[in-house]
Amino acid sequence: MSIVNTTLDGDERGPVVYLDYDQASLDAAYDQSVWASNAARLRHFAICVNDLEASADFYQKTFGLKRVGEETLEAGSGVYLSDGVVNLALLKGSPGSQMEGFVGPHHFGFIVQDSELTAKEIEANGGKFFFTLGDPEKQNFEQKFKDPDGIVFDISRKGWLGTSDV
Repeated sequence: MSIVNTTLDGDERGPVVYLDYDQASLDAAYDQSVWASNAARLRHFAICVNDLEASADFYQKTFGLKRVGEETLEAGSGVYLSDGVVNLALLKGSPGSQMEGFVGPHHFGFIVQDSELTAKEIEANGGKFFFTLGDPEKQNFEQKFKDPDGIVFDISRKGWLGTSDV
């Protein structure tokens, strides 16, 4: 990949580097045959928040996201928002759960065409199965894995409320 332009800015968080790639390099990096064989689409982000309703209100008013669902489980509660393509899960842990008091990024998820094949590819590349959550025949069913660094991510054949497989 050739870099056309690099900009270095900074603020109170420290330096920020912006890279601008030329289109030919981006096209070369995109392998259509791999994408078509077992397409994975990034469609789900989950963040833990202090106040579900205040956070939902913020994302709805600020970015025009729509509320597409709610859920309460033993581990915590969630409000699901969507832009029509991507699901943003706002989570709050129940008292005594591992999520209790945590605020920040929690996990992300991919819609996949073949969850068995993808699970094998994940494990062949150093990922580890973690657990499943939900009903396999419905949306929001997740197979959770950890990448080689221990970061949690999901795969789902049916996706999440408010997601698109396009």
